[in-house]
Amino acid sequence: MTIRLATPDDAEAIAEIKKLVWPEESISVPQIVKAIEDERHTSHVFLHEARVVAFIDGFETLSPEPTLRW
Repeated sequence: MTIRLATPDDAEAIAEIKKLVWPEESISVPQIVKAIEDERHTSHVFLHEARVVAFIDGFETLSPEPTLRW
């Protein structure tokens, strides 16, 4: 298994995974590309035999105060 930073080329594979995990959610490949390209996001993909099989996405959030968290 390989872990690496996601690239816009991974957006379709990430969309397919999201459809399996959250079938009721609307999935937008352009939105996924936008998130991958956003410097405030960090997205990684997990590859098995050169195929994206999972992903993880980290991003900043605001507390209720609002102050930056993480």
